[in-house]
Amino acid sequence: MDLATSNTSLRKANADLTAKREGFSSKITELKSRNEELGDNYAELVRVNEKLTGELDAAKEGLVKEKAENSSLREELEAAMLKVQSIAVDAVLSARAELMEEFRRGEHASWDPDQEIET
Repeated sequence: MDLATSNTSLRKANADLTAKREGFSSKITELKSRNEELGDNYAELVRVNEKLTGELDAAKEGLVKEKAENSSLREELEAAMLKVQSIAVDAVLSARAELMEEFRRGEHASWDPDQEIET
């Protein structure tokens, strides 16, 4: 092989390598740009995640407070129901006692208090 052929072959190889290098350089620039975009997206996702985590924590705290209030209201309702039941029983007993006294005094001789007062 002569020197001219060798030189031509080397120039062709150099041109091929230069073209490949330019292709790689373009690809590297594209990958760097994509990497920056992904980095920005990641930072945004981290920010959104922190915001949502804060909102979730606040909602959990609100639920704990609401549960405590609900429990307190349930206790108040149960106490009120017991008081209402007690008042109703007291009223029936008081009415029975009053009617029994009237019956004993003979004011209502034909009454049957057990039949008249149904609880």
